[in-house]
Amino acid sequence: MAVNRVLRCAMTMAVPAMAMPVAAEGVCKSGEACDTLARDDVLLQARKVLHRQEEQQSEEQTITVMSYNTEYKDYNARMGGYAKKIAEVQPAIVGLQECQNRDGLAGLAHYAANLKTGKQNYMLFNPDMVQLVDGGSLRIPRDLYAERAITWGKFRLGSRDIFFFNTHLPHNHGEAASQHTHAKIAEMFFKLRRELGAADAPTIVVGDMNSFASNWNKVEGGGFESNLQNKGFKNAYTAHGNPGYSGLDHIMYSSAHWTVSKCHDAGTGGSDHSSITCDMALKPLTA
Repeated sequence: MAVNRVLRCAMTMAVPAMAMPVAAEGVCKSGEACDTLARDDVLLQARKVLHRQEEQQSEEQTITVMSYNTEYKDYNARMGGYAKKIAEVQPAIVGLQECQNRDGLAGLAHYAANLKTGKQNYMLFNPDMVQLVDGGSLRIPRDLYAERAITWGKFRLGSRDIFFFNTHLPHNHGEAASQHTHAKIAEMFFKLRRELGAADAPTIVVGDMNSFASNWNKVEGGGFESNLQNKGFKNAYTAHGNPGYSGLDHIMYSSAHWTVSKCHDAGTGGSDHSSITCDMALKPLTA
């Protein structure tokens, strides 16, 4: 009976101890045989649980994102290397370029696919880290190599919605012959963002930007990246390459919503581009 009284007393104290530790001393009434050692141990354990919960909530607001141009040649034969690289990095979301087998790659990497992005610039995600809400794609001017698009996904991170955009911008031929095309595509991006109701939402943009097509953003009127930077975005990281191409692959973000760390080349996995990755921490909402 004495043991039961101690446990009942300790359990009664555990919850208020997390919220108002100073009130815990008054929980045990006169005549109850509360063991002081047991009480202190429960208080300590309760505080540890609260600390772990706070850490978990903080961690849930930080995600790893990845941009990965998986070279299109002999795709199924090389797909295992691409999947291994994704599994190694463990991003919450990865934007793919040149992917020729979305479902095959998703299966090998044990990831889910955003099924609403059309036939290119796929994105995969880990449903244990984020939840897919919606998705889609926007056609942009193409070159002579392929159709081009900006794809997007709306995801739930904790209690907040975030937007993830992925693209592979065109070279200077076909509809995209002008060096001003990338600036035009930036305008299309901002229009799409407004139409999605995402103008003030946490946003990440990744992709192979083929920045040479705007003379590395130096053409009059700028390129895709510089136009985003002029309107509230920052460039988190640009691929260093070697191995892989340098200066083409980027991760960008809305600076009002994110802080960034641990950006780096994550390796090619057998592609001609290195994958790139950053940790993105969502800033708290302000009153």
